[in-house]
Amino acid sequence: MFLVKLTIFIILSFVLIRIAKQSMKSKRIPKLQVQKKLQEDGWTCLAHTYYGKSWMAVYKKLIQKRVVLVNENQLTFDDLRKAVIMALLSNIHQVDLYCDQITPHAKKALRLLSKYQKLHGIKLVTRELVRC
Repeated sequence: MFLVKLTIFIILSFVLIRIAKQSMKSKRIPKLQVQKKLQEDGWTCLAHTYYGKSWMAVYKKLIQKRVVLVNENQLTFDDLRKAVIMALLSNIHQVDLYCDQITPHAKKALRLLSKYQKLHGIKLVTRELVRC
């Protein structure tokens, strides 16, 4: 009887440890953090794509839409260009950029896009990734 209880205890311990490791791993992935935060705020994902170290998605909440770009490394000009093109083609007025660092070309493009915001109507919001 004692051997059966001990075996069940060991099996349950391994299962719980594996579940805990899985949840800690998902907290470290920036894409999953952003997805979870947006879903808690009531946003629904309409479309998404994942290329290289970047993840881009279109989110909708009632009548509002936004493009979300999560970049795990540096935000490059090419990533920014793709997010802005996606926003223009989808008629979206807000782009959220989550990144750790921004390259000089992307920084200049962000400055120019923010300067001419009245012309194209896209608001660019840059946020830092929170690492656990």
